[in-house]
Amino acid sequence: MNTLSISEPQALAWVRWWVASGQGADTSWQLGRASLGPEWQARLRAAPPWVEQHLGLRAAWPEPPNPGLLPLLGLDAGQWQRVLQLAVAVCSGSQSETGLVLDEADRTWCRRLGRALQPGHWLPGHWHDGGIELQGLRLLRAWVGEPVWQRLRLGFARPMVEAAEQQAFEELPPARLNALWQAVGWYALTFITQGPFHVDPSQPELESSPGVA
Repeated sequence: MNTLSISEPQALAWVRWWVASGQGADTSWQLGRASLGPEWQARLRAAPPWVEQHLGLRAAWPEPPNPGLLPLLGLDAGQWQRVLQLAVAVCSGSQSETGLVLDEADRTWCRRLGRALQPGHWLPGHWHDGGIELQGLRLLRAWVGEPVWQRLRLGFARPMVEAAEQQAFEELPPARLNALWQAVGWYALTFITQGPFHVDPSQPELESSPGVA
């Protein structure tokens, strides 16, 4: 993974996220006893060492920054759901996935990227087991790697994370995963900052790119 393009402010943002990731955990990652009220829960979340110990995070130096993941760290739950849906739609190709909430422009873009990345040649046959969010979380975990995943997963609902972790994707091609998530991240972030895309359905779809292995 190339980190040469990471600026000093980006590197600092990455370290801050790494250190404080437990404090932004989804509320389903309950801290302390269930009987504790919101005020005490908030106090516990403000104590990083205690939070990390409770959530099973190992004290470790930050992994090298992931340039593709960095701009996604500020997404809210709804925006992350869209990102996961886009990734799954790309990998599904022409197969219809029940539960996808994407418009026709999104689907057209996903089909075209899928033709370029050819996920059917490198994803295991069972990758689409479970619902859309499970599929997306497994793909996300495979991309970021286990050390980063242990922190990133805290932003998602704990039951969904634990279900997704029942199945792991082994030895997927890093270049393909990088291309998938960088493209999906760019598309999702552009939608957030500039609004919906206009995708011309009359344009020919992309052919497979031999340069991505």
